Amino acid sequence: MDETSPLVSPERAQPPEYTFPSGSGAHFPQVPGGAVRVAAAGSGPSPPSSPGHDRERQPLLDRARGAAAQVQSHTVAAQAQALAAQAVAAAHAVQTHRERNDFPEDPEFEVVVRKAEVAIECSIYPERIYQGSSGSYFVKDSQG
Repeated sequence: MDETSPLVSPERAQPPEYTFPSGSGAHFPQVPGGAVRVAAAGSGPSPPSSPGHDRERQPLLDRARGAAAQVQSHTVAAQAQALAAQAVAAAHAVQTHRERNDFPEDPEFEVVVRKAEVAIECSIYPERIYQGSSGSYFVKDSQG
């Protein structure tokens, strides 16, 4: 891309002027690494009486609007937390239902399985039966 290309910014097309930081005001040719760019004399800090002075200290919002926005953000955050809690509860319910051993066709067996699950939750674990090679376990209920 050459310097006359329409893609070159007019600001960028002009090489910056460099001066030594001594403040002598003498301009020297561009010397990479040996000069510092100095701002133009007209662009200094604004005087205290100017309307732009202390703009950084001005609040972006009025206090009343800021308080209302803060209350609204707390309300939104509370609603988001409530929705997240509902989602966690729903996921837990689905997971519990998926992991649950249901045997609607044999209610007696379902009772036995539930007793074994309660025993496991109480840290009473099944014991392996070592006779034979079937890899069976003796399952206990909560009484042991």
